[in-house]
Amino acid sequence: MEKVFERIVSQKMEGTRLDVYLVVSGIGVSRSRVEKLIKEGVILVNGKPSKPGYKIKAGDRIYARFEIEEKLPVIAEDFPVPVIYEDNDIIVINKPKGMVIHPAKGNITGTLINALLARYKDLPKTSDKTRPGVVHRLDKDTTGLLVVAKSERALRSLGRQMEEKTARRIYWAIVWGRIANDEGTIEAPIGRHPIDRTRMAVTFFKSRSAITHYKVLERYGEIA
Repeated sequence: MEKVFERIVSQKMEGTRLDVYLVVSGIGVSRSRVEKLIKEGVILVNGKPSKPGYKIKAGDRIYARFEIEEKLPVIAEDFPVPVIYEDNDIIVINKPKGMVIHPAKGNITGTLINALLARYKDLPKTSDKTRPGVVHRLDKDTTGLLVVAKSERALRSLGRQMEEKTARRIYWAIVWGRIANDEGTIEAPIGRHPIDRTRMAVTFFKSRSAITHYKVLERYGEIA
């Protein structure tokens, strides 16, 4: 369902951060979703994209048109997941290929969160009710370690590390083609593929900046 939000900033609200203003003015979505919409250029101030921390002024015209995400039921399902480490604060899971992290359209059941809810009744809540304890994700076709928070303290700490980009994430991948340099850095905007919405791609439409440092470990003809 599409929602249109329009407001003219009053004198009383002048000086408030844009993201805070939107939440308290009844835009109807979480602050994290608001920040995402702002960064995607969906929310306009006087007809132009802005930033979450912009201090609004009296008379500013705020406009947004966006899709409201459907609320999906999150059902506990008792099936095994490979836990390789656990303490009072975190769970480390070796997520297998083919498993989706949290419920979404087309994957309401059989996700990692469905399994975790059957085993852990009190995972800390996040702004997205379909992702309790989750602060980072792995794609469906990616195998790897996923850290899930069991406590509020861990949720705050992990979230801060992701926000400040102090957590290192290392991926091993097989790449088709001849890579010119043995190591380097790729900096390009990443967003949903314009045609296949289940894939990510380099795009300048509704994208986020991404930096990847790579190093070639082995070369095998046309692959590395």
